[in-house]
Amino acid sequence: MNRVDRLVAMILLLQSKRSITADEIASHFEISVRTVYRDVTALGEAGVPVIAEAGVGYSLMKGYHLPPVMFTQSEAMALAMGGALVDSLTDPAMQQQMKNALLKVSSVLPQEQSDSLHKLTCTTTLYQKGSSSHDHHTVDIPQLQQALVEMRIVSLTYQDSSGNESKRLVEPLEMVHYLEKWHLLAWCRLREDFRDFRLDRVVEIEPLDKCFPLREHQSMSDYLQAWIQKESRQTVKVRFDKWAIDRVEREWMLGGERVSESDGWIEMSLNSGELKWLVNWLLSFGTSAKVIDSPELQQLLTERAAELALHHQVK
Repeated sequence: MNRVDRLVAMILLLQSKRSITADEIASHFEISVRTVYRDVTALGEAGVPVIAEAGVGYSLMKGYHLPPVMFTQSEAMALAMGGALVDSLTDPAMQQQMKNALLKVSSVLPQEQSDSLHKLTCTTTLYQKGSSSHDHHTVDIPQLQQALVEMRIVSLTYQDSSGNESKRLVEPLEMVHYLEKWHLLAWCRLREDFRDFRLDRVVEIEPLDKCFPLREHQSMSDYLQAWIQKESRQTVKVRFDKWAIDRVEREWMLGGERVSESDGWIEMSLNSGELKWLVNWLLSFGTSAKVIDSPELQQLLTERAAELALHHQVK
């Protein structure tokens, strides 16, 4: 990015924040703090009212705006892809809001760019429909996002994996989509700890008027990493057909590593908690997976395969 583009981008960054530190600006643009100081000085000399407050950071004078009405072709493509992702992974309410937002963006673009955005939107499709095929939840995502932004306590009725329901008061901290499900990371006042709530298991949800104070919390990635380390109590070696290895590395949440490769097969050392977690997953690979070093897992697989054979036997 050349300096002129960076200065314009810096105005937009300042416009999007109440305040931001020099370190945060430097990290955002991958430049030095000294360069940030020079850029801020240049903006001031150009008439941009940047306010510097000791101990707080930089901000734009209230009322100053630089309308971001121009998009590059790559930015238009990113907007089209973002619209497709929202359409694929969220509920109807969020999908409609995204359509409205894209319409507003398109209305301020030059005609050529507006036509390009429309064409890209119409020709970008994701067939993995999370909200309709995999993630059957009734949670109003925009409502939950609003509670998260406003730091409002949320009352929810939650159903665990055994079907047992419990009432919870939670402090919503972060939303994430993984394994084809929407999850909410929140501080649970019932358990007095961080918890990962699957939205498809939320029976009822109601944001309350009461807000909660800011608390130190792990990011979702840190939370998942801690869970992986806690659950990865043992390793097993499994040989996979090389064509299946991409799926293995994409799906097995507890991780692992490649050990060796030969004759179209790749040997993996997989981290695991209880071995029964692996059984149905490995069976889904058919003959493209073979356990090498765990007699216990081999026995579990054999027993489960026998159950399936009996279940599907033609009478």
